[in-house]
Amino acid sequence: MKIVFWGTPEFSVPILEALINSDHDVVGVVTQPDRRRSRGNKLIHSPVKTVALENNIPVLTPQNIRQESLIQQKIINLKADLNLVVAFGQILPLLILDSPPLGSWNIHASLLPRWRGAAPIQRAILEGDILTGICIMLMEEGLDTGPILLQKEFPIDVLRNSYQISSDLSSLSATTIIEALELIRTSSHFTKNLVEIYPKLIKQDVVNCDPIYAKRLTKKEFQIDWKRLSEEIHRTIMGLYPAAYTSLNGKRIKLHNSIPLTPSFSTYISNNYDSYIIDYISTSSYPGEILAVIPKLGFIVGTASYPILILNGQMEGRNSVSADILAKQIDLSIGIRFD
Repeated sequence: MKIVFWGTPEFSVPILEALINSDHDVVGVVTQPDRRRSRGNKLIHSPVKTVALENNIPVLTPQNIRQESLIQQKIINLKADLNLVVAFGQILPLLILDSPPLGSWNIHASLLPRWRGAAPIQRAILEGDILTGICIMLMEEGLDTGPILLQKEFPIDVLRNSYQISSDLSSLSATTIIEALELIRTSSHFTKNLVEIYPKLIKQDVVNCDPIYAKRLTKKEFQIDWKRLSEEIHRTIMGLYPAAYTSLNGKRIKLHNSIPLTPSFSTYISNNYDSYIIDYISTSSYPGEILAVIPKLGFIVGTASYPILILNGQMEGRNSVSADILAKQIDLSIGIRFD
């Protein structure tokens, strides 16, 4: 089948590569315009554009696809059998959605209708979900409301951050899309009235789950509140990786990976760390107070409940380092409290 691929970030790349390596024909790629990197003010291609150019695939980069009729017509003139949209970053007009004979399809990184919208992976982690996954759905004008063709579940490992889980779901999507395209290609039921006729499609309103929207992340959410529970702070650090931060003497410090020192993690801690680490579970402290700096490991911080072990982080303008090195860089010692 001839496919126009719409995507922008790293998440989209394995799916595009899977299509390139299949018997399908990617006749065009639509991605976000080049952006200027803060260092050096150099224009940088999106990850998807880089892969497309390496494979000699025509690329279009609209600023706003809904307002650019010339680019819309160029896409329609490619005469694709279908559109495939994976984290493109703009809302497509109905003219584009309806133009291919086999429809426009989207890969969404959640188990719809839970976490429709812009930040499904982060919201799943922040809310403590134990399960996430991907959906391949037929696109409608509504935000992530279309009927589902395929859904694959994926367990959330609480010790993996959002970048790692995003990579997991991207890989899962790359294998699942080939399965989905085969269903689309071999169906003898496909007509323009796709929702009513195609038997594999499941309407979201019959799924046993109320719609929940993954609203855009706000700046305030990235700041760690040490007065929250240990596991909530852990979810903030892991879910908003690599941008969750705290402050010390007015300077911002990003924290990247952590382990809450709670009873529920005691077996994992005992199996992976020196025995004395487990003793901090019963240590009382003030929220944000440094309880220990441990060579070759990290530092332990008090919260409103149990302490939390910080494993990695970085100062502004520096590279990410192990938390014990970070502690030296910012002169952390027992009793110091984060702002």
